[in-house]
Amino acid sequence: MIINLNSWAEIHHATRQLPPVMKIELVRALLSEIQPDATVNTKTAADVLLLTGLSNEELYTLTQMMLPDAQQDLLNQLLHKNHTEQLSTDENREIDELLAEVQRISLIKAKAIYTLQQRSKQNAVSQTKMMRLLTDYVIAHHNLYNSQ
Repeated sequence: MIINLNSWAEIHHATRQLPPVMKIELVRALLSEIQPDATVNTKTAADVLLLTGLSNEELYTLTQMMLPDAQQDLLNQLLHKNHTEQLSTDENREIDELLAEVQRISLIKAKAIYTLQQRSKQNAVSQTKMMRLLTDYVIAHHNLYNSQ
């Protein structure tokens, strides 16, 4: 099947329709095609991922972020309904918005974990706590995507 995508918006829309596993495969494929460029400042690119200006306590708090219970319940209901019947246009919009919020929270959590990890390298902070946070993060995402 050939798809003609003529703009960034069309490409972005098309990739948002992919299942999470395929999104990961796409990102890996795109990253593997990037050739090192002498004009790219890699330190700046890595710094974009850091949440500077926050204390370790604030970062630990961010790693515990979750959807509010009411939104999580609604998301679970919509995911279940999506398995058993077709969602309405409004329900599709709502599930897309909820999943986008889950992705935003996941990005914030990942950035917080990454920032803590970078600080731990510099400050020799406990690696055990970092591994527990990373494990919790992976388990939570595994459970979320398996519930779909």
